[in-house]
Amino acid sequence: HPFKLDELLKSEVNLWLLGHIHKPERLRQSPDVWYLGSPQAMSAKEPGGHGALLTEVSLSGKITVDPVLLSTVLYRTIEVPVSAIDNETALRDRIVNMLVKDGMDAENEMTELLSIVYQVKLTGEHTTINEVEHWTRDIVQYNQLLTRATISVRKISSRLQPALQNLEELALSNSPAGVLAHTILEHRKGMVTPFLDRLIADWKEKATNVYQSGTYTPLLIGRRIDSPND
Repeated sequence: HPFKLDELLKSEVNLWLLGHIHKPERLRQSPDVWYLGSPQAMSAKEPGGHGALLTEVSLSGKITVDPVLLSTVLYRTIEVPVSAIDNETALRDRIVNMLVKDGMDAENEMTELLSIVYQVKLTGEHTTINEVEHWTRDIVQYNQLLTRATISVRKISSRLQPALQNLEELALSNSPAGVLAHTILEHRKGMVTPFLDRLIADWKEKATNVYQSGTYTPLLIGRRIDSPND
């Protein structure tokens, strides 16, 4: 039946090994609470290493738990920065080189690994986003055998943002566009200014008013969306 973590912590049990959830995860220490996860990754919804937990109890009663990665399949996401890329060959070379390096690292970490399935996420800024995304059209057909494991790509997704050229030059202007450019540069540098604080406060106020309307209530109750303050 459903339980709360607090209920486990109040017990005198030193180690909890829980089932049902497929993702291996250590919820806390003292006492140790683990989701065992599935020993074999079954789909892309189960990324990361899978296997078993080697548990040892010493004569003094000390418990040690160590994950043993046994899954022959690994689902993984890799982010590829493409801001400085200006042609298809360079983009493909960067993606392939990053896949091979990451795959070899995974091979060394997981001795039973035979297949690594990647989702590739393009990140950064670019002036021609559509063209960059078009360059990656054949990457999903890519596969390569490493020392032991085969790497392949199941999906390409893009988190690219439009590149704003001459932003520094524009920020020198006193025009509304110049003020906006200056604010964007400050935000990128992690700076906090009174003007930026006012913008964020104004956005939160307006967003809160919208979220408190009846339209969003079912989504907030079901936690399908976060409130502006989360």
